[in-house]
Amino acid sequence: MVYITRSNAKRIIQKIDFKNCNLEGSIYKKPIYFFNRYEKQNLLAFKSLMENPGLFYNDYYSIIRPREDSLFVLSSATPAYHKDNDCPRLKANFKNYIIPDEIIERGDAVIEKYREWFKGIVHLLDEDDEIKNEIFLERCRLRFRLTEIPEIYKKNNSGTFSIENLKLNELEENIDLFLKESAHYYYQSPKHTAILKHLSKYAYLGKRSDPILRNETGYSDKEVKEILREYEYEIKAPTDEHLREWYRVKYNPDLSFDGKLLERLGFNPCGHCHDPNYVSMQNEEEESTNSSDYDTADDLPF
Repeated sequence: MVYITRSNAKRIIQKIDFKNCNLEGSIYKKPIYFFNRYEKQNLLAFKSLMENPGLFYNDYYSIIRPREDSLFVLSSATPAYHKDNDCPRLKANFKNYIIPDEIIERGDAVIEKYREWFKGIVHLLDEDDEIKNEIFLERCRLRFRLTEIPEIYKKNNSGTFSIENLKLNELEENIDLFLKESAHYYYQSPKHTAILKHLSKYAYLGKRSDPILRNETGYSDKEVKEILREYEYEIKAPTDEHLREWYRVKYNPDLSFDGKLLERLGFNPCGHCHDPNYVSMQNEEEESTNSSDYDTADDLPF
């Protein structure tokens, strides 16, 4: 068996065209009502991958989209699988920039132009430098008529919500807590109830710059988006992450897969730990121990 990162496990799921499939089953042991159809399908696909990778491949490979790279500005390298669970590249972080929806809607030619243009000025993007960010945004406006800085996509393999080492029962306790907090948030005020009653399944709209279509909440777009963003980051996103970790711990705690299956899913062997000269940490420790034993014996006075 070989190993992959959690972000690459999610990357497999991102290839699926959920418009052409209908996964069935429960995402948790109790109903969760704030996920929309796409979000539920995404979770069920991840659950299937953890539970039975071979069956996942047989059932869903035929509907995998040909280009997932259109999600990101910087072209993604071919994902790798690792033979050593301690390979340093297995624990590396991932950072990229998501191509805005308004660019994707203009087609592949514009996507490629945007990607090439972006590479030349990406140095201006600095999370801690507002002046540089404003310069970058102004260039986005002039060149592509964009109104927002591209969203940064980060994945830390230690777990975005620090849940890497939680046990199954601890994950369940956290998920149940998020569901309770969701109910409290829903009834926090008449304003919260009115907005979430209509749009809790579409909280991602809070991050969009364009107007909300059919806003029937009785509140302005600004008020609606403020609550939706808070609901997304405090309730939906952590619940989603905990559910994926729950599937992993329950079905495939080491994220181990058959190498041949991963190759069919577009993975290549890691160039680091598959190198013939690579020495695993375990082997290094054993060699160090053996060397120490030998040195000690050599120092004996007989």
